[in-house]
Amino acid sequence: MKIEGFSQSFIYEDEGLWEAKWPLPEAFKYVISYRTYLVIGIENDKNFMRSKRFDRSIYTIAKRYFSNWIGFHPSRCTYNAELSDRMQRIRKVSLWKFEKMFDEEI
Repeated sequence: MKIEGFSQSFIYEDEGLWEAKWPLPEAFKYVISYRTYLVIGIENDKNFMRSKRFDRSIYTIAKRYFSNWIGFHPSRCTYNAELSDRMQRIRKVSLWKFEKMFDEEI
């Protein structure tokens, strides 16, 4: 799984989003954001500048029209304490790298 920088959401390599042509990956960033929220859990989510209501709406629509997509497998869309902990650690490192990049002198 990889983290998407600005949204701090997670994408699995076998989901086909990296290979998909624009604009499909752009539309799915809201789905991925909401799915990450579901896996991490309400109490652990830091709300990275996202509207949960909007993301949930797009997630619901996508799930209706792309119900067989591997990204909607229950293991990838439900709270998992072990996976949540892993995602939070990856987020910390990602944010640290992001801040370090902006703090460096040009």
